[in-house]
Amino acid sequence: MRQYQPGPLPRVFQTTRIYDRRGRLLAETFGEGRRVWVSLDKVSPHLIDATVAVEDATFFTNPGVDAGRIAGAAIQNLQEGGIVSGASTITMQLARNLFLGVDQRYDQSFDRKVLEAGLAQELTDLYDKDELLEMYLNLLNYGQLAYGPEAAAQVYFGKSAADLTAAEAALLAGIPQQPAYLNPYDDFEAAKRRQRIVLDLMARHSYLTESEADALYDEPLELAGDRGLAPNLTPHFVQYVIERMNVELGEGYVQRAGFQVYTTLDLDLQNVAQQIVADWVTELEPVYGLSNAALTVLANGTAEILAMVGSADFDNDAIAGQVNVAISSRQPGSAIKPILYAAAIDDNLVSPASVLWDVPVTYTVGLPQSIGGSGMLAGDALTYRPQNYDETFHGPVTVRSALANSYNIPTVKLLDALGVERMLEVARAMGVRSLDQSSDWYGLSLTLGGGEVTLL
Repeated sequence: MRQYQPGPLPRVFQTTRIYDRRGRLLAETFGEGRRVWVSLDKVSPHLIDATVAVEDATFFTNPGVDAGRIAGAAIQNLQEGGIVSGASTITMQLARNLFLGVDQRYDQSFDRKVLEAGLAQELTDLYDKDELLEMYLNLLNYGQLAYGPEAAAQVYFGKSAADLTAAEAALLAGIPQQPAYLNPYDDFEAAKRRQRIVLDLMARHSYLTESEADALYDEPLELAGDRGLAPNLTPHFVQYVIERMNVELGEGYVQRAGFQVYTTLDLDLQNVAQQIVADWVTELEPVYGLSNAALTVLANGTAEILAMVGSADFDNDAIAGQVNVAISSRQPGSAIKPILYAAAIDDNLVSPASVLWDVPVTYTVGLPQSIGGSGMLAGDALTYRPQNYDETFHGPVTVRSALANSYNIPTVKLLDALGVERMLEVARAMGVRSLDQSSDWYGLSLTLGGGEVTLL
């Protein structure tokens, strides 16, 4: 199947599921269709019986082709003056889906039928009937982008394929003949008419009595409302995971690979984080006009992502909610200061008890530039005089006090002594990859948040 199925790798696409660190489902994602490959023992016997009855009643006894059906189809086609019956067995249909391209698959020529029959006989020699039926069922298109019995059962009835009732199975078994037109969401009456045919065939081939078939046809069916696809509980994080994996595996690979992806995220903490973001936006919007926010939680020591809230509302276009602000470049303000202090202490330039002077200072700058934090451009934009957020000077302060109180002036002086290039070197070593410009680009405003970084 890997060799012959058309399309990109992996050949047989399957739905990928993404879980949190405790195995709780966060989301499902798929490419061209939904499929969860299941073994035959995880498919309702009702669906197996209905499928065999409607597609190939002699499946379990024929050698891949049914000579009687072929002869009957030939006579019918001759009488009608055209192709009205193909007489393909389940194994012939499987061979067609496995080995023939789209240009050949719908060709009704005699040569194509001979090829299909030969391939079906080879498949019968290579695999037992259960293996052939498992492949056949899992490759079937049930409409609504659902391939295989598990996806179909989830999409149409919100349950596993193993739990399908006889009435539900009879409805599903009829869809693959014309999945675009027999989709019960689009035309329930057409699907019911096809169910009637399936039930009659099941009665004809002794899977049911006629009265049982009538009772099943009258049994009410409740569709799931297309709730088969799990809701995406953490859209920004799921998108982040997929994008990271696609970088390694190729664009679009993850969505069709059928992976079970277990992540570091903690759904309980994620829910708390989402509520915190919502609460702060509600509180600060009337005061500051704040409409959006993002939040990440990383595990100490490992930096595992425990929570990632990329925006206040993923579905709100007014705030560009689908943009993941957690991985978007923004000025960090004073949150960048600990990197400077860590570098200075690590280089033995200062200790936590060293004294820094929080007094007015003026720097000459070579070119006009944007100054972050509470910096100011003066006169002809060739001088820079940093100020504290409280617009006061505090005289001699210890390193630990300057950092704890987020004083700007002693921090800028410390960077001047350490050097912008050294702070950039330490920041990059600590994983701040977005600070990728030269030291001249940032200047002393770097330590006040003048360089853009991501929240993550």
